[in-house]
Amino acid sequence: SFITKMNRLRKMMENFWGQCDPGIESKIVSFDARAVPALKDNSIDLVFNSPPYVNAIDYQRGHKFSIFWLADVLDTSPQDYLALAKNYVGSDRIPKAICLEKISSKFNISEIDQPVQALADKDQLKLSGIVYSYFESMKPCISEMLRVVKLGQPVIIVVGASNIKGVSVDTPEATAQLAETIRYNGTSLKRVQTIERSLDRDRRQMPITRGIFGDGMKTEHIVVLEKVTA
Repeated sequence: SFITKMNRLRKMMENFWGQCDPGIESKIVSFDARAVPALKDNSIDLVFNSPPYVNAIDYQRGHKFSIFWLADVLDTSPQDYLALAKNYVGSDRIPKAICLEKISSKFNISEIDQPVQALADKDQLKLSGIVYSYFESMKPCISEMLRVVKLGQPVIIVVGASNIKGVSVDTPEATAQLAETIRYNGTSLKRVQTIERSLDRDRRQMPITRGIFGDGMKTEHIVVLEKVTA
């Protein structure tokens, strides 16, 4: 089964390569998205990304097996990766004491502050802190998107809402509102539209239905922003 799938993937890659413009060059810039000094101000025509979803997918555990299998190829070790994973955007590996410190702060954005407070009211203090920390980490990411994209060009963020312990977190709306609060050198991001798309439950369900999450995600949203003069 493994060989069959590998051969199928290889054929798909060959077909894709055959359709690519040979004059286009790709370059991987390896930095934390919260600070990308390799990219200059106002140098990018399009920012397109899909950040982690709030407490919905455990990326660290999901990547762990790949790290064990491919550690030499990726020039890392499982131990180094697990230490790095603690700093992931959306990580749930946050000490409870730090969570308690964070939940007393406010974004003054109801789509963030309300679920943070609702989880705290349910005595889910760590989960409350995790939600706050997610948006706290997303803010510098979005700030970098604003910095590097050219004026009048789009920033597109694909993200889904979450349900944590019965508390709804409207991540698409919260992300759009958070983005519009950020300023850089007289510019800002303005929401153009938010598009909803359905997820194929037979092929992709996030998270797998279990425990505190209830039903898996049925939709995700495409938040379209544009860099404008503030």
